[in-house]
Amino acid sequence: MVNVSFLEIEFYGFKSHGGHCNFFIFYFFMGRKRHLFHILPLSPWPIVSALSAFFFVSGLAFYMHKVELGGYIMLFGLMCLSFCVFMWFSDIVDEATFSGFHTKPVRLGLRLGFMLFIASEIMLFFGFFWAFFSRSVMSCCGNRINFSTGWSSYNFCVRISFI
Repeated sequence: MVNVSFLEIEFYGFKSHGGHCNFFIFYFFMGRKRHLFHILPLSPWPIVSALSAFFFVSGLAFYMHKVELGGYIMLFGLMCLSFCVFMWFSDIVDEATFSGFHTKPVRLGLRLGFMLFIASEIMLFFGFFWAFFSRSVMSCCGNRINFSTGWSSYNFCVRISFI
C-alpha cells in the first residue's frame, strides 16, 4: 500500500513524516522482494530444447527415409536434448535447494499444477476409452466394431469412413 500525501508517506507499513527521509525509505524498499513468489530470470533452455527436439525428430524422419546423415542428426538431437534436460533440471534443483527460491506458496503451486496435469490426463484417456467402448458396444447406423473380423486395411477404412 502506497499512500502519498504532502507531509506523510506510508510504504508497506513504514511511515515517514516529511523531509528527506521519504527518499531513503522509498530507496530502501525499491530493490526488495515484496511477495512470496519466484519470478524466473530468462533461461536459454526452452529454445535450446525446442531446437534439439526439432533436430531429433527431423533426424528420426531422415533415418526412416534412409537419408545419408539421418542417423547422425538424430543422435545429435538426442544428445543435445539429454543435455538440455539435465541442465534445466539442475537449474530447478539449484533454485529449490541452494538458492531457497521455492517458498511455501511456490511449492504449493507446483504441487497443485502437477495434480491438475495428472487429472487432465486421466480425463483425456477416460474420454478416449469411453468413445472406443461406446463405439464398439452400441450400434450406430450399423457400423458397430466387430472384434471377430480383425483389423484389415479395408475394414479399417470402412470403419473410419463412418465416423
